[in-house]
Amino acid sequence: MAELTFSETLDWLDEHRGQRVVVEVGCKDPRTDDADFAVLQVHTTLGAMRIVDDREHGTGVTRIPFEDVDASEIGGIELDQACFHGAKIHLGLLKVWQYDVYVVFSPIGV
Repeated sequence: MAELTFSETLDWLDEHRGQRVVVEVGCKDPRTDDADFAVLQVHTTLGAMRIVDDREHGTGVTRIPFEDVDASEIGGIELDQACFHGAKIHLGLLKVWQYDVYVVFSPIGV
């Protein structure tokens, strides 16, 4: 497994812009010490990253929109460098930890 910095994580996401992915969001499974628990899984297309304001904290965060979400909806993932706890690539999958939550990006058809 390759460990990534925040910048390298953004590079990976930029390289996969426009690609179909499975996005899984979850947390550590509280019932065990070594397992994760997925709470959401979405099949989508990664859009172009942009910096948006986090109005609650007054800082900028990186937003990765989902391209195939209706334009009237706000679908996507936000990554905050201040809350970034690490990222790894394993077998082509990107797993990012921030806060106590993980997000996995799994390219489809690669």
